[in-house]
Parts: sequence; structure tokens; C-alpha cells
Amino acid sequence: MGICELLLPSGEVGQLSGENLDPRHFYAAYVFDQAETRKQDIVTLIEHARRLNYPVRYWWLSDAMELRGYPDRLIMCVHHPSAAEDAGMDLYETLKEHQASWDDLEAAAVDEYQYLGKPIEGPADIHWPDRTSLFPQAP
Repeated sequence: MGICELLLPSGEVGQLSGENLDPRHFYAAYVFDQAETRKQDIVTLIEHARRLNYPVRYWWLSDAMELRGYPDRLIMCVHHPSAAEDAGMDLYETLKEHQASWDDLEAAAVDEYQYLGKPIEGPADIHWPDRTSLFPQAP
């Protein structure tokens, strides 16, 4: 599965290569409420995941379901390319050491990660569902 399809913001289907998506791997979904106020925690998660060479994608809960008036939640999903029982513990422990926090932690399915997830390099790549930047750059 080295190449997967990715729905681009334009609505086109694109290819994302270099990441081996496997349903036996662990996909850790760190959930953030009021994401606009959680920049430091989100930056810490991205930086440490990248240092460990773990790909990171994000999506909004509203991308997956109708919220019916409930506030949107940011899902930061980290792909741990391992089927080991302790997959993800290295990042989890590092984040705790750096006092990063999140509101919920769940296991995501590879399908969620593949079809909802938007690959990112850093926090500047995260956008609200209306495509405005979550963390706008200061002029």
C-alpha cells in the first residue's frame, strides 16, 4: 500500500507516496478542544512526532460527522508504523515529559487517517474547515 489516494482541498484525488499505510499499524488520534488556544501543545506534538519520524495528519471532527451545534474538535493523528503492543508509547511519554496536554486520545482506523487526514509539516499547515489558518502568521 505504499501509495494511497488523497482528496486534495480542490476536491481532486491525488497520490501521496512514501508512507506505508497498514491496518495493523497504530494511528494515535490526539483530540483538541478549542484548538486555537492550544498552539503550544499542538506544536509540541508535531515537533516530537517528526523527530521520531512519525507522519502526522489532521482533520476536524466536523469532517467526519455532523456536529449539530457542538463545537468542532481538532484531531491530530500520528501514524506509528508498528504493530507492536507498545506502539506510540515513545511519543506519548515524550509529550508527557514536555507537559503537552490534549483533551482525548483515541485509536484511529487507517481509513480515517487515509481519507480524512491532511498531511502537515508544521502548525502553519493546519486550517479550519473553511480553509482559514488555525494559527495565522503575524505580518
